[in-house]
Amino acid sequence: MINAFSGKTHSAHTGLCVINKKTGQKITATAKTRMTVRKLDEKEIEDYVKTDIPYGKAGAYNLTDDFALRAFERIEGSYTNTIGLPLEKLIPMLKKININL
Repeated sequence: MINAFSGKTHSAHTGLCVINKKTGQKITATAKTRMTVRKLDEKEIEDYVKTDIPYGKAGAYNLTDDFALRAFERIEGSYTNTIGLPLEKLIPMLKKININL
C-alpha cells in the first residue's frame, strides 16, 4: 500500500452525523483531506514494512509516526481527519445542537 502511495496524492474522507438524543436534532458534515507522499525509494519502504507501524492502520500509515512525518510532502485540509475525527468540523456541530463538551 505504501508503494502505491509513493509519489502520489490520495484523499481521506470522513462522514459525521451528530444527534442530540433529547431534542432529536441531527446534523451531518463531511471532511476531505488530500495528502501527497513524496517518491519513496525501495529501501525506505522495506525498512518501514519491517516495523510494526503499518499494520492495522488505514492506508498502512499513521501521520503521527516518524516515517509519515518524513514521507508526506503536503497535507491539504484537515490534519485531524487523517488521525481520527476532523475536530474542526465536529466541535462546531456539537455546539450547534447544544451538546456541551
